[in-house]
Amino acid sequence: MDNSINKRIDECLESSRFTETAGLIKSVSKYLLNCGDYSSLLLWNSKFPNDVLKDDFELSIIFAQSLIHTGEVHQAGRILTSFIENTVNAPGSFAFLISAYIWRSAAHRLSGNLENAISDSTKAISLLDKSEGHNDLKASAHFRLGNCLIDTGNLEDAIHQLKLALDLSTDTFDLDLIARIQNSLGAAYMRLGNITKAAIHLEYAREAWAKTSNLGALASTMNNLAYIFQRLGQLARASDILQTSLDYARSAHATRLEASILIALGVVQRDLGELEQSTETLTLALGVSRQAMEKSFVSWAKAELGDTYRRAKKYSRSVGILNEAITQAQEQNQVMEIEIFRVSLGASQFLEGDHEKGLDLLTRTSEKLESLGDQEALARCYFFLACSNFSIKEFDKTITWLNKTYQLAKKIGYHEYLVNDGQDFPLVIQLAASKQIGGNFFGKIQERIKTRKIEKRKTIAGVEIPLPFEIEVAALGTSSVRIFSKSVGDAEWRSQRAKELFIYLFCHPNQTAEQIMAALWPDQSPSKALSNFHTSLYRARRATSPSIIVMNDGHYLINKDLRIYFDVSDFIQLMEPKLPDEEDSIFYERLGQAINVYRGAFLEGLQSEWIETVRRELEEKYLRTLSILACYYRKQKQFLKAIPIIEKATRVDEFQDDLYCDLVECHIALGDRLSALRVYQRYHSKILREIGSEPSSRFLELLKR
Repeated sequence: MDNSINKRIDECLESSRFTETAGLIKSVSKYLLNCGDYSSLLLWNSKFPNDVLKDDFELSIIFAQSLIHTGEVHQAGRILTSFIENTVNAPGSFAFLISAYIWRSAAHRLSGNLENAISDSTKAISLLDKSEGHNDLKASAHFRLGNCLIDTGNLEDAIHQLKLALDLSTDTFDLDLIARIQNSLGAAYMRLGNITKAAIHLEYAREAWAKTSNLGALASTMNNLAYIFQRLGQLARASDILQTSLDYARSAHATRLEASILIALGVVQRDLGELEQSTETLTLALGVSRQAMEKSFVSWAKAELGDTYRRAKKYSRSVGILNEAITQAQEQNQVMEIEIFRVSLGASQFLEGDHEKGLDLLTRTSEKLESLGDQEALARCYFFLACSNFSIKEFDKTITWLNKTYQLAKKIGYHEYLVNDGQDFPLVIQLAASKQIGGNFFGKIQERIKTRKIEKRKTIAGVEIPLPFEIEVAALGTSSVRIFSKSVGDAEWRSQRAKELFIYLFCHPNQTAEQIMAALWPDQSPSKALSNFHTSLYRARRATSPSIIVMNDGHYLINKDLRIYFDVSDFIQLMEPKLPDEEDSIFYERLGQAINVYRGAFLEGLQSEWIETVRRELEEKYLRTLSILACYYRKQKQFLKAIPIIEKATRVDEFQDDLYCDLVECHIALGDRLSALRVYQRYHSKILREIGSEPSSRFLELLKR
């Protein structure tokens, strides 16, 4: 805009030539509103006497619009209500009265008062239907009603109203209004899950805002576009777009829009796994929403913060703040938001341990969402229903809900939420993949989750930290099983035999039922052994997950798609013979790692023929490795390293003379005859007490040196 007009307006205001000033402002108001320059209009407004504003219908509407765009919706509402009350029967006021209803509808909507917002836009449409022309106002009224219907969750009706608005606006050549309608259509289609149509409408809006240089409006559309990239899994790009749109919103002093973008940015950061940053951003969004007095945004910020707490495993805090969000949404009659927030609350409740309460809430919410039409929220609800049923071992129901999840994800063409939420429920995704629900659908989700984790790897001194194991089994010493970092307790196995069968398959993969029965129930009749096998298999799968023990061509094995750590396998691998090009120091360091893995006898405390066989084999390997290491260190005259290794051997082979003699020799070599004598006395006392024997003559010869 020409700076000379600004100068003339300022000169007129200073000399109180308000009529001339009003004319100048009206001549440039449309340009300034389309560009998002609301601050200039508000500054001039502050210099007008109230009586002048009150008598100028057009000027009152212009300033009310500026207030709404900058988030001052309550002040705008008061101005518009006064205007409506004073101009209902005023001659020549029809168009201005309609504009007041339309803009007061916007103010009501932005303050969370949807019932009054719908009433005002409907009133405007009703009055316009009785008159000819005014297509610009008719388009605006249908546009405002469409926005209200989006907020109430009536998406199909909203799209109908917005399409009417778009048709009516075509003849008006109002680029700003057309862009706003396109932006709202994009938002409505996003809520319906139709990403393709959403992207088309949003791109139209973006191009229009770029032409008008309206940074605030451009930021709003870019916010919606970022959401599409987020849904497509392009999180880094979504984050970049949101950072840019945040700058635009702040430049336009659009506090309300800033709050909206901060909420979206916090969600993207959460999906990227940046939970601390997400918490900070959403907390900031909550503060900005309060500053803008946007109650609906306050509840949204709280709900998203609750989801971030859930992802951070702070379930109690998540439940608390989600309850606050739902209460506020109820106060504002945000029907759709109430149900969306309840999906997150139900998930947090069952994760906190209140399975019955969470499952009940999710079930009721799914029924409500099925009638409301928000497909994305419904898809997440189905998935959480699968997860909650999985947590209480209702595997058949889990599969039912996973099938529903797949069908809806396929229908709406959106499954990135499964990558985000699925990270917290890997066993559920694994079960769905193993059952081939949707063919390879969940297998691809599983790969996407793995890829996301790889992308998040951090490096220390240039060395990558490997991904964590999905199954960790310890059988050397005290046995334990961890599935995706969660320990499987004794009560969950229900019988020691179920745990034994599980570990047996790690030692002997690809076994038939007959082979397993012969090993675990060798003395039982075939029918009894078969019954015990099926019972133990059922319990093992129930304790872990139905997708971990799988069957291939009649043979049972542990699912090879999982990253597995089995200490026995690790021990055996570390004891492999020296490689041709392996340096001595590396080889013996590897053997040292092997003896550290051996924390005790195989499945200590359990007695079974197959266990005894494996136990003896591993014990022999362990003693042989200790002997190799001890011999190496003794030759290197590293007696301080040899001594603890020989001590480990004596704890396994308690009556082996040579071990104690080697121990005495090491102490003597170090000049510690007192320790050597103590070793002799300890061994002498032990064998005399337990087998009534005397140590070999080698001891006395060593001690006489």
